[in-house]
Amino acid sequence: MRSDSSTNEILLQGRITSLDLSLDGYSLLSSSRDDSLKLIDFRMNNVVRTFVSDGFLIGCDWTRAKFSPDGQFCVCGSQDGGIYIWVVSTGALKKVLREHSSTVIACAWSWCGNYLLSCDRNRNAILWSEV
Repeated sequence: MRSDSSTNEILLQGRITSLDLSLDGYSLLSSSRDDSLKLIDFRMNNVVRTFVSDGFLIGCDWTRAKFSPDGQFCVCGSQDGGIYIWVVSTGALKKVLREHSSTVIACAWSWCGNYLLSCDRNRNAILWSEV
């Protein structure tokens, strides 16, 4: 049996906490303990955008970053209890959602992108609408 798969090696810096593949398969979103998210374009095999913000800190080794279902935004929780949402095409910070009182470790978008669910280290989950 013959395999037509190929491999592509990309060197990522820092301690990686999560990886999320875009729906089109061309981009990878990584979060790392250097307190940044990186957008990697597989076609160019390099980092094309870095997402950072004042106050944004990756709070633990299992913090997860995610693309929105339409790929226009990326989201990640922070040690300060905020949920940071960036515009993928520009790297601009769109908004910070604040309601958690501890480190936000995971976020998940609904399939249609209208809702965002977040969970903090104290096991409190919040369903956000009007994101």
